[in-house]
Amino acid sequence: MPISWRREGGEGEGVATTVVRLSEVANVLEDVAGLNLAISFAKDTPLKRNVAIEDVGDEDYVENVLLAEERGVSINGALAHILVEKRVKEIYAFDKHLENLNVKALID
Repeated sequence: MPISWRREGGEGEGVATTVVRLSEVANVLEDVAGLNLAISFAKDTPLKRNVAIEDVGDEDYVENVLLAEERGVSINGALAHILVEKRVKEIYAFDKHLENLNVKALID
């Protein structure tokens, strides 16, 4: 099932992320702005109505690492690809390596 939607009333775009990505962002926030902001982010993000957080199981992660190695893409890019293949319609990314995959990536 694709995860791409708008909240009722057209306010904001629905997005999906993973627990892995949330943890990465929290680590960066902690390094840059301190533990309180990181904790606030980690507590508040899952409560947002327009944010879906996808689980990443050990099978997903093993598949992800093998795909990264096979296609020469980043570990996170491969994980995004696997989620796109299984559950998501398109992704926003900064990873130019995603051109090596069949993903509709909206690269900024």
